Amino acid sequence: MRFGPAVGALLLCIALAGVGWCYHWQKGQISQMGRQVKEREKALEGLRIQNDKLRESLAGLRKSDALKRRVIELNLGLTQPVQGQVESLPEPPAETPASRPSSGPGLLNMVSNR
Repeated sequence: MRFGPAVGALLLCIALAGVGWCYHWQKGQISQMGRQVKEREKALEGLRIQNDKLRESLAGLRKSDALKRRVIELNLGLTQPVQGQVESLPEPPAETPASRPSSGPGLLNMVSNR
């Protein structure tokens, strides 16, 4: 009796079964990843909505009326400063590179000349 053709047929069946199993496993993985993507997109949309609400809330809290109301609610005793309590400092003029006094060769020139 020859077992060669029977062994070959058995190996072919095992190979086909393995390919079928891998196909089924990969299809399940793709399905699972699709569900994860949908869940994460849903969570992302929720976070975007929450971010918009927080941005609107922050804008409302930055308004001077809201700040004044909050100071009164918390009884902080804060008031507008009197004119004598505020000092204004003059803004120095902006320097341009051409208007700076030159004190000889700069450090960059000294290093590059070596």
